[in-house]
Amino acid sequence: MKKSKLMKILILSSLIASTSTFADTSYIVKWNDVSQLNSMKDDSFVNNVKVKFFERTTFGGYSVIVVEDNVDLTISRLTDSGLFASVVENTKIHFEKNETTIPVKLNQANIVLKPKNPITYSIDLNKFKDPLVENEYYHDAQKDFTNGATSALEAKSVFKNNLGRKARVAVLDSGYFPHEDMETPKEQAKFIKSAMYYFPEGNYAYNLALNCLTQDPTNSGLDATCDASNIVTLGDQTNNALDKSWKPSKFVYNEQTKLNDPTEYKICINGHGLSVASSIAAIQNNGKGIASAVGSENIDIVPVKVIDSCTGSALTSDLIKAIYWAAKSDDTFEGLEPISEPVDVINLSLGSNKNELCEVGYNAFADAVDYAKQKGIVVVAALGNDGVSGDIFTPATCNGVIPVSSNNVHGQLSYFSSYLSDKRTLSTIGEDMTLPKVTTTTYIDRNFIDTNCQGSIESCYATGQGTSYSAPIVSGLVSMVLMQNPSLNPDEIFNVIYDSGNKFHVNEAGNSTNMFRNAPENRIINFKEALLAADNETLHVGKTTVSHSMNGASDKYVQKMISSHGKDNVCSTYKLDWQDVYQSNSKGVDFEVYGTNAAEAMTVSNSTLIETDDKSPRLQTSLVIKKDFANYGVRVCKIGKCSEIKEFDFSTAELNISCL
Repeated sequence: MKKSKLMKILILSSLIASTSTFADTSYIVKWNDVSQLNSMKDDSFVNNVKVKFFERTTFGGYSVIVVEDNVDLTISRLTDSGLFASVVENTKIHFEKNETTIPVKLNQANIVLKPKNPITYSIDLNKFKDPLVENEYYHDAQKDFTNGATSALEAKSVFKNNLGRKARVAVLDSGYFPHEDMETPKEQAKFIKSAMYYFPEGNYAYNLALNCLTQDPTNSGLDATCDASNIVTLGDQTNNALDKSWKPSKFVYNEQTKLNDPTEYKICINGHGLSVASSIAAIQNNGKGIASAVGSENIDIVPVKVIDSCTGSALTSDLIKAIYWAAKSDDTFEGLEPISEPVDVINLSLGSNKNELCEVGYNAFADAVDYAKQKGIVVVAALGNDGVSGDIFTPATCNGVIPVSSNNVHGQLSYFSSYLSDKRTLSTIGEDMTLPKVTTTTYIDRNFIDTNCQGSIESCYATGQGTSYSAPIVSGLVSMVLMQNPSLNPDEIFNVIYDSGNKFHVNEAGNSTNMFRNAPENRIINFKEALLAADNETLHVGKTTVSHSMNGASDKYVQKMISSHGKDNVCSTYKLDWQDVYQSNSKGVDFEVYGTNAAEAMTVSNSTLIETDDKSPRLQTSLVIKKDFANYGVRVCKIGKCSEIKEFDFSTAELNISCL
C-alpha cells in the first residue's frame, strides 16, 4: 500500500515548504487482532523496528504508532511482523491556508428588499429577508441558460420533512467560528494531534494544538497576540471545535538548544469551516447575510475540527477518527465526549492526490466510510481544484463516497474543477459564492472590520470559489432527500439525486458541452426533481424540451426540403424530448403524450392521446410529431397511477427563417 498523505482544504492554493518534525515518523496500522495492543509497550521492538510510542486510542481496528526507523524499511518490517494487516505512513503536507477572497460590504442599504437583480434571473428576492440572497443565484430554476442552477427555491414547494427532526450534518473542516448568520452548534469536536513540529525557515518549534489563557470570548481582537507564558497545549481530542490557534511570532535565541524560543504568539483563524457550514445551513429570513442551500430550520451542523488553524492541514489519522466519532462508533477517544447520536451526513471539503487503492479492506479511510454507510450515513467529498481528472484524489474517489465537482450557473464545468471521466459524479455551483468569512487577516485588521463588517467580526462576508463550496450544497440536498424519504439508504439517496440530475451534454445552441467532453457521467443536481423522485407517492415528469426538425440546418437545405415536401410538412415537424425523474425507464414507468387545442390547462378529458403505432405502452422519452394540435404534453405512469400532464413550451424552439 502506498503512503498516505494529509488532507488539504480544497481552495485554489499552492504548496509551501514542508516542516520536519522533532517526533519520529508515525504510521496508521490495522491490527490483525486489536486486542494485542494492550500487551504492547512503548520503546519496544517489533520485528527489529523500535516502536517508541503505541497510541492507545483505536478506531475501527486501527491505531497510530511512532517509530524511529527508515520509512520504506519500517513499512516492510512491520507488515512482515504478522501483527498488522496494513501499515501506512501518517505524513503531513502544508498548504497556504486560504484563497484570496473578495470582501462583501454589507450596509443598511442592502437590507431593504430590492427588485429582481439580473443575475438572479427568476428568483423573487422579496421571498427572502436575507440581504445577500441576490448573490446566491444557484437558487434559480434549472432551465435553458441556467442549466447549472439548482431549483432550490422551487423545491420548497414540494419539500416535506418526514424525518420528524432536523437532519444532522458533520462538517469535518477547520472548525466553527461565531457568526451572526449561524446558529451555535449543539455538539462539536476537535481532532488535532498535539505534536511538536520544527520549522527550519525560522529555526523554531511549536505545538500545533495550542490555546491562549487570555483568549478573548468577545472576539474583539484582544487575543490577536498571546504572551508565551499564557500558551497552553490542548489535548489531541476535545469537544471544542473553535477555529482559533496561535503560532510563534516573536523569539529569543536559546544558546543551549540553538533554537529560537517563542516569546509571543500570533492568532490563527482559518475560516474555511465557517464558510462551508454556512453554505448548508445559514439562518434564513433573519434580515442578515445569506439564505444558504437548506437553512438552519432543517439542518443542525456538527462542526468537527480536523484542519489546523495555522497550517491549514490535517493528519489522515485525525480525519479517520473524526468519521468514527461522528458515526458514534464504540471507540473511545480520550478527552472527548461521545456524540449523542450518529449524524446523517458527513461533508468533506478537503483532500489530496494519493495514488493508492481506496477500497474497503485495503484502506483505513475507505473502512471508515464503509462503517459510516453501514449506519446509514452519507459521505460527500469535494473532487478538488486542479482542473484535471481527479482519478487519484482522495477521499472523493474512495469507495462509498459521493464525489462532487463544480459547475457555473450555465452548467459548464468550472475551469478550476477536477472531474472524473468514467465514474458517476455530482456537480453544482461552486463559483462566486457569497458566504460568511473570517480569517486571521480580517480578525486582526479592525479597520477592515469597521469598514466592511459593520464593526463586528461576526458580520463579515466574502466571495470565493472551489469544489469546497459545491460539496456542502450537495450535502444539503442529501439531507433534504433523507428528510423527504427517511427509508432510503445511502446508495438509494445517491441514485435518486443522480438519476434526477441534469446531464447537460448539449447546450442551447446544440453544441456539446465541456461537461460532456470531460465528465460525461456527471449529473448537475436539481433540488426539486430529487425531492419529487424521493417521494414514493409522487410521479413527476422532469425536464422537457422542444426542437424544430430543421434546427441547425442551412437556409438552402430548408428551402430544398420545403420545395420537395411542402412548407406545412417541413415547418410543422418538431421533436419532443422529456425525462422522468429517474432519467431512465429502469423504474417500470411508461409515458403518455397528449395533444389539445383547448386554451385551458391540459387534462386527460380535454386532450387526445397520441398512441404508439402498435398501441403498446410508450417507453421512449422522445417523439417526432407534425404539429396538428396547438398544445402538447406528456405524463408519466406507473402501475396504473399517473402524474399530471406537463406541457411542452414550443416558444423555445428556434425556427429557420424560411419557416417564419
